[in-house]
Amino acid sequence: MADAKFTQNPSPCHSLQALTAHPTADPVIFFDRSAKPLDILDTANHRLGAAQRLLELTASDDVQSADSRALSVVSEAAYLLLSDGYDLFRALTSG
Repeated sequence: MADAKFTQNPSPCHSLQALTAHPTADPVIFFDRSAKPLDILDTANHRLGAAQRLLELTASDDVQSADSRALSVVSEAAYLLLSDGYDLFRALTSG
């Protein structure tokens, strides 16, 4: 996974901001900073809740007997969801 950096979109549409978790040198997933704050908050909450539910699977399961590939997939998915949620919350507070 690439090292996450908070990247502004250089395009003419200045309200778009790149999400930080991306595997390429140039980001391809953006969110609209000019969206209604409540919509941004709801989206952040949804991603954080999904990440929490994924991590609950590993916390409540016997990790010693878990398939290492499955744990890797859950870990990556949780990372992406948490990263997106954090980016969205940070956009709300740096506004």
